Amino acid sequence: MPDRDINIGRVDSLHHVAGKKNLHNEVENKEHKRKREQKKREQRRRAMQQQLDELVEKELESLSEQTDDDGEGHIDFHA
Repeated sequence: MPDRDINIGRVDSLHHVAGKKNLHNEVENKEHKRKREQKKREQRRRAMQQQLDELVEKELESLSEQTDDDGEGHIDFHA
């Protein structure tokens, strides 16, 4: 019977090691997924900021074209 106890101990030990490795892999996978999602969010944020910057620039150009001829910068918002 002692051989059986040794084998059971080895199996338990291997299961313990395998469980730790699986847990480690799961943690790495979650971290990788989190970084990927963070990168996507940052790319979307940059794209939205660029669109906003372009829109503001176009609006400022449009407003500068609407100034009075006397150069005082009066803008007719009701036109």
